[in-house]
Amino acid sequence: MRVASNMMSEIKVYGTDYNTPDGTAVRDYIHVTDLAEAHILALEHILAGKDSLTLNIGRSTGYSVSEVIETVRSITGQSIAENKTERRAGDPPILVADAKRAEKILNWKPQYSDLPTIVNTAWKWRRHQNEMQDVQLAQPNVAQPREKLAG
Repeated sequence: MRVASNMMSEIKVYGTDYNTPDGTAVRDYIHVTDLAEAHILALEHILAGKDSLTLNIGRSTGYSVSEVIETVRSITGQSIAENKTERRAGDPPILVADAKRAEKILNWKPQYSDLPTIVNTAWKWRRHQNEMQDVQLAQPNVAQPREKLAG
C-alpha cells in the first residue's frame, strides 16, 4: 500500500526461485477484522474462566507475494515497482497457519480473508490515512493558549 500511495518507490520481493507456482514465497494473509474477532473470542474464553491458550490464527492457506502485488495493482489502479532480490536467509517457501484449534476451541473461522477483500480494506484505510494527514498538514500550526496554573 505504501508504494501504491507513493510513500515508497518500490517493494522488495525477496526471492523469485522458491518451489512455488510463481517462484515467490507464499504466506497466510488475514483480514484485520478476522484477527480482531479471534482476539475477542480468546478474551471471552479467558473471561469465562477457561485456561489461557496459544492458537494459530490464519486461513490455513496462502497467497504468493506476486499474487498480492498483482491484486494491489488491480484494486488500486496503481503501478507497483518491484525490486526482485535474493531470498532472505531462513525464509521458507510456504508459511501458513494451522487454525484448526482456533476453529475447534473458539468456534472461529475467517470471514473476510479472501485476498481482494484484504487488499481493498487496506487500500481504503491507507487512502483515509493519507487524506487525514493532508488535512493536518493544511491546517496552520496555531499554538493553543495555556491555562494559568493554580498556586
